[in-house]
Amino acid sequence: MVKISGWKSKTLGTLIDEGKIVIQTGPFGTVLSAKEFVKYGIPVVAVREIREGYIQIFDETPCVSMETYNRLSKYNLATNDLVFARKGNVERSALIPLTKTKYFLGSDGICLRVITKNLLPQYLFYAIQSNTVRSFLIQNAYGTTMAGLNEKILSAIPLFLPVDIDEQSAIAETFSDIDRLISSLQKLIEKKKAIKQGTMQELLTGKKRLPGFSGKRKRKKLGNYINLTIEKQEIV
Repeated sequence: MVKISGWKSKTLGTLIDEGKIVIQTGPFGTVLSAKEFVKYGIPVVAVREIREGYIQIFDETPCVSMETYNRLSKYNLATNDLVFARKGNVERSALIPLTKTKYFLGSDGICLRVITKNLLPQYLFYAIQSNTVRSFLIQNAYGTTMAGLNEKILSAIPLFLPVDIDEQSAIAETFSDIDRLISSLQKLIEKKKAIKQGTMQELLTGKKRLPGFSGKRKRKKLGNYINLTIEKQEIV
């Protein structure tokens, strides 16, 4: 990697050793038993809930009670925590957003929490979202039938960081602006798709006519226009 003034090349493990980041693996069965899961409560963030850069809660997502949440507080997720899935899509990660919703780290999750003012969580998030790091995680994951991730692999992640926190912030804000633009475009596309489907329903059923066209429309089956020939084939 080319050296640039004001930037440093480090591994994630180095940042952990320097006390800038703490790493937390989700609770195992001996700590959190299956019987403690409830249908309604605080969502448990695990493999399925960690998407491509964001958290998605499903109807089937298990939850824990406030009692469990308070008892196992070391696994409570906070704003700007970075979470990974330990199994499956190991290249996926997400940043816990600023929200009133509480989240709890699942047994198949790993959490990184920045605890220094010299490293911006949002910058770290985008750095780990880069193709370089995602490829690194895929190539270094263990397991043959299902990719796996652990603290050792995460610690080896190579990072290139600007020393100036303002530069970290400027870079993170640039990518955040791009994400917002992508999100707005996706919403616009979905809206246009819905408009198209509604228009198709009206035009293709005759409920609405284009300018210059009138008169009755005939209803016919597709079979009226198809000459279907079935040939006998010898069975071998």
